[in-house]
Amino acid sequence: MLERLPVTDTLLRELGVDVEGVGTAHPIEDLRRYPVLSEGGWFLVIRNQSTLEEIHRCPWRLLGPVQLTSQLLDPR
Repeated sequence: MLERLPVTDTLLRELGVDVEGVGTAHPIEDLRRYPVLSEGGWFLVIRNQSTLEEIHRCPWRLLGPVQLTSQLLDPR
């Protein structure tokens, strides 16, 4: 199960999103961050949940939410 995580203005700044511009057009309380699968692979997106307008998109892991057990092994 994947949750739609709330977004903070600090996270938006770290991602390089214009917080003042987003805050006037969309209340930050309406924004959520979650993974989506598209023809280009998995992406983490931030969208307004009222309008579904995309605010930010960045590539994610190759297999998305699937984490291989081998990735958890200690490489020593």
